[in-house]
Parts: sequence; C-alpha cells; structure tokens
Amino acid sequence: MVEKKKAGEPSEEVEGTENTGLDNESAESSEPQNEEILELIKKFSPDCDVSTPQAIINAASQVIKAMEPIYDKTYDLALSAPEAAAFINDLLETGNVPKSLARNYDPDELKVIWDEVQDDSNEEDRTSHAEKVTKVKSKIATLNRNMAISMKNISDFMEKREHWPPEKADEFEQKVIQFYQDGADGLISEEALSLLEKGLMHDDDVTEAEENGKIIGKNEKIVAKKLSKEKENELLPELNGGTAQPSTAEDNTDPFLSRLKQRAEQKPILS
Repeated sequence: MVEKKKAGEPSEEVEGTENTGLDNESAESSEPQNEEILELIKKFSPDCDVSTPQAIINAASQVIKAMEPIYDKTYDLALSAPEAAAFINDLLETGNVPKSLARNYDPDELKVIWDEVQDDSNEEDRTSHAEKVTKVKSKIATLNRNMAISMKNISDFMEKREHWPPEKADEFEQKVIQFYQDGADGLISEEALSLLEKGLMHDDDVTEAEENGKIIGKNEKIVAKKLSKEKENELLPELNGGTAQPSTAEDNTDPFLSRLKQRAEQKPILS
C-alpha cells in the first residue's frame, strides 16, 4: 500500500537523481511530439527561432497568442449566432455559399436577410462591396493589358536575337518566365537583383572603367617619359664648367697623347 504524503510534507528524493523536470529518457520520448509542434510553428510562423527547447516553447506560445483572437471570435459567434457559425462551418466544408445557406436558413429567413441587406443602414457596406468589385475588375483588366504588352515585347526582343542558338534562347525564356512568376508572387530573388544591378549599372561601370583606363594610361606615359629622361641623362656626358669630366676607367694610352685628346675635346671658350 502506497503511503500518501500530507499536504506540505517534503517528498523524499531518490538518491543519485536530481529533479530537473525532464530526464533524458522523457526528453527522447518527446522528440516525435516536438516534430509535430515544429511543423505547426513552421506553418503559422516560419521565421520563429526553434534552435533550443526553450525557443520552441516561446515560438509555440507566439503562435497560440496569434490564433487566440480568431478562436475567441469564433467561439463568441457560436454562442451568439449558432446558425451563422454553422453556415461558416458548412461553407468551409463545401465551399458553396447557396448549399451552406440552404443547410442553415429557410427561404423566409433568407428573404429577411436580403431585406436587411437592402436597408439604407447598410448602404455604406454595399458601396464598399461595389468598390471592391470595381477594383478587382480594374486589376484584372490591367493584368490582361500588361500581359499583352509583355508578350509583344518578348516577341520583338527575341526576333532581334535570331542568331542565338536554341539552347540559349530556351534558357533565356525560362529565366524570363521565372522572373515574371516571382514578381507576381511578390518575390524578388537575389538573382533578379544581380541582373538588375548589371543592367542598370552597366553604363556607369563602363564609364568608370574608361576613366580609370585613361588615368592609368596617363600615369604610364608619365613614368615612361621620366624613365626615358633618366636614361638620356645617363648617356649624355656630365659637364663641369664646360669641361668634360675625365674618365675613371684605366687609360693605357701615352700620357702626352692623352693630354692632346683631352685638350681637343674641350669646348672652346671663343668661337
């Protein structure tokens, strides 16, 4: 018979164990449950951090808090207007408004509902609905018009590139389609940004490269001219008061002939 502990009486801990909330075995057994939680978190809040157990708890709490208002409103609707809640449930199940209405309202009730819709008190709501319908029609017309323009632009573009091999044309076509689909889905990929950068910045990059090339070429000319001048100075004899400096190399000629030669090489003072 297991002895019951009195309220407030401290419990005896088993020697060699610590009360840590979850031991390794229970943690391992909870892994499948964590996978289900992770799937739900990724579904409703894919950007949440789930790198640690505590992060998973925080993320799950965030998801629950975000869903709480929807649950509360649905619960309140079920209590205050059960037929409306049932209609919503059937509509989610069937996706058919007339069928869902038929399941929850009789013809007289539907007539009353329609009379209320036509009441002056709902004029603002009817106007709002009409504006939404108009915007949707306008959006569809704009998309159709832009699609026609886009197809013509692509056709004209490819006609100017008839020299492309079929493989290159097919690859380009696939990239255009992907770019269009990503834009329609509100996605801007890094590849698209890179292509825009190359296209929009091409002229500036070329101009900058040309300017840098001019500067480099000018600097090279200056250096070449300087080197040429230095080489020229090395080849010309050094002058000192109009008299050539004697050579430091060993001279094996006769001293007398050497002096005559040196004298002949001197620049005359008077012409």
